[in-house]
Amino acid sequence: MLFDIFVLVCGFLLLFFGAEGLVKGSIAIAQRLKISELVVGLTIVAFGTSSPELVVSAKASWMSADDLALGNIIGSNICNIGLILGLSALIRPVQVSLQVIRLQVPILIFVSVIITYFLHNRYLSRTEGVVLLLGMLVYAVFTVKSDSKNVTESGIESRLKNIWIELFLICAGIVLLYLGANWVIESSLRLSVKLGISQAVIGLLLVAFGTSLPELATSVMASIRKNNDIALGNVVGSNIFNMLGVLGVSSVLSPIHVFSVRALDIGFMIGLAVLMLPIFYSGLKITRWEGGIILFVYLLYLFSRFFGWP
Repeated sequence: MLFDIFVLVCGFLLLFFGAEGLVKGSIAIAQRLKISELVVGLTIVAFGTSSPELVVSAKASWMSADDLALGNIIGSNICNIGLILGLSALIRPVQVSLQVIRLQVPILIFVSVIITYFLHNRYLSRTEGVVLLLGMLVYAVFTVKSDSKNVTESGIESRLKNIWIELFLICAGIVLLYLGANWVIESSLRLSVKLGISQAVIGLLLVAFGTSLPELATSVMASIRKNNDIALGNVVGSNIFNMLGVLGVSSVLSPIHVFSVRALDIGFMIGLAVLMLPIFYSGLKITRWEGGIILFVYLLYLFSRFFGWP
């Protein structure tokens, strides 16, 4: 069992460094194109830091480890808001832009409700997966188009000269993500058997936390550096990408059956998304005590899962 834990930790490290390379390379290219910080956070950073969830859940779905695939996505969304956003606000109050309140959070809540509806029969079909992927495409195009005024066609070619370092970082990141995903899934499945714990619990708690490490590092560092749009956009964008992109790809590869993931798990995911609205509206920032409330809800969720409550 110690060997499996060692492999799991090594897999998390590969996922972390792989996502780091992917994010840094992508951000560098985005900065060359002069894309706004909020859009970078909502799309490039969010999608990049969610790449561990993508490769892990897609691989798990392909291997018919459905609860691990779904648990990773739902658990990561809970962790992204409860732990990462809460911790970021405790470190430094996070300013919130009106665009996030009026548009991005309502989109996040709407997508969460759609996912709940799709899963009401405890099954996610390939057709529903295609619908999610189409939604992801619409969301990405809409978000980037909203910032298209900052990118002029005449300047794109010159700005993208000599981007070999950025491309190397992206490619190296993808390779590390693939290797890390294999290690995480194989060791997690062995641990679930040896410990007598369901795949859902492993996915919701352990794997979800591990695949959320890139989001944790990115948002916390962005909060310290006062890059509020990056810190907040990373969390909101990652959660949207997890539900539309990651769950969409996973269910298209292989339809997902829900076995041990509870309605309460999905309820916590939606509840945290809804909780963001009143907190964001109060002074257009997340204060330290509000960050503490978000973190408390996350700890309450962990308690419910560890001790089987309710």
